[in-house]
Amino acid sequence: MFRDFFVAVLALGPNFLHEIDHALMQFNLEFSQGFSLARTANAEAGERVINRTVGLTEKMFSVPAEKSVFRVIQIHSDVPAGVFIGHKFSGKSRNKTVPLLSAGFIAELSRHSFAQLRLLRDLNSFHNSIKSPLGWPQKQKSPLESLSPLGDDDRMKAVQLLSHGTPGRFVGREIPEPVPLAREVVVRVGACGVNRLDLWAEEGALPVKLELPRILGCEMAGEILALGKDVSTWQVGDRVAVQSNLSCGECEFCARDRESICVKGQILGVNRDGGFAEQVLVPETALVALPDSVSFETSAALTLAGTTAMHMLTSRANVRSGDWVLVIGGASGVGSAAIQIAKSLGAYVIATGSTEAKRVFGKRLGADHAVDSTLDTWPAEVRKITGKRGVDLVVEHVGGNVLLQAMESLARGGTIVTCGATAGREVQIKLWSLFVKEQSIVGSSGRNRADFEATLQWAEQERLKPVIDEIYPLADTAKALGRLRTRTVMGKLVVCP
Repeated sequence: MFRDFFVAVLALGPNFLHEIDHALMQFNLEFSQGFSLARTANAEAGERVINRTVGLTEKMFSVPAEKSVFRVIQIHSDVPAGVFIGHKFSGKSRNKTVPLLSAGFIAELSRHSFAQLRLLRDLNSFHNSIKSPLGWPQKQKSPLESLSPLGDDDRMKAVQLLSHGTPGRFVGREIPEPVPLAREVVVRVGACGVNRLDLWAEEGALPVKLELPRILGCEMAGEILALGKDVSTWQVGDRVAVQSNLSCGECEFCARDRESICVKGQILGVNRDGGFAEQVLVPETALVALPDSVSFETSAALTLAGTTAMHMLTSRANVRSGDWVLVIGGASGVGSAAIQIAKSLGAYVIATGSTEAKRVFGKRLGADHAVDSTLDTWPAEVRKITGKRGVDLVVEHVGGNVLLQAMESLARGGTIVTCGATAGREVQIKLWSLFVKEQSIVGSSGRNRADFEATLQWAEQERLKPVIDEIYPLADTAKALGRLRTRTVMGKLVVCP
């Protein structure tokens, strides 16, 4: 079972202790994770520590990074897994190898609170106490024996995806609480939205490979529980919304405030653990203050789907008062938000819906017209409604043949802004019509921080209200995903731990 991840940096023999001792003091200052051990919440955090330790090795021992050998080992047994670093230093008069700890030692170590392990400042005494085949003399009783067992307060409930499928295999379990590194924050999850992105991750249908087990959930809000080192903007207890697409803050696109296309971007619930848990670990830059009048459930129903629609309609496209806007799938999370945003900007809105209930739902949100998307003739109906002119903008998030039908509904000079490909990732476009009519197809991915802040502001002003179909407890996360798969949802589903 994968429950804990540890990164260990240990010296081979007492003659090397003074040098590794100095290095680990620097290591501790950098990560605030203990003297000779650093526990990380997941494999990605372990990899980050490994990458930074490469630089530490080069700095402290004058060993080029390419000459350092790092090994990552996952132990498959009934004890917590471990991630370990093994160094092979090849400096001038040095050829030392740091041995890997045994599974037995990790089993003993995992029974104790990490906070207590941080009190172990005597490295030499610590090494001498290790019950593992490292060859050091056992001069004294192990300080681990005097530590109290790991308590319930150190663990949290989470739902993990163990294997892909339709449905995938999920399990609810208790796992160690996340520990924040520098500039990271632990958030108690108040609510987490359920999205089509979660279904793609569950099915293994994303273009990136998920490291399993994985906690899905990319649309969350809550309050801050713990702060890592160098976090100065936030305080414990602050109410926050969490941005799902994480950006590096350093690339050329982040410098232009276009975080949605960051070259090193990651997605919560995909590249790292997400919000279907009691707690989530995120960079401090992913947080936005949640207005007092906006509930966790409201935020969790808007901060992915709602911000996606805001990005499409206000950043990637320009809606003018009097424009005709066609919203595909008006009963969906993105569609329900897009109807409200377009209407608030002064547009006439047409929504599509596959059932009478969905078409009525779209009209209740503010759509002026609704057409039956199960009929092949719906593009002709759109042109009829607009006096054969067509629409100025299509909010499209389905892909496949739906995008081609949207093109049939488009006016001269019109724009399709698209953010999804559920119905198909490849289509054949008639270029002649596209350039003769000076039409545009614009891609839209995620959101920028400005879109995120605008969405919460609109929610505070009640210009944008999510429609929450149903709220599920954490234990029923798999049921919520199954419900979304049936395509019967009106608005949003939310999970509350």
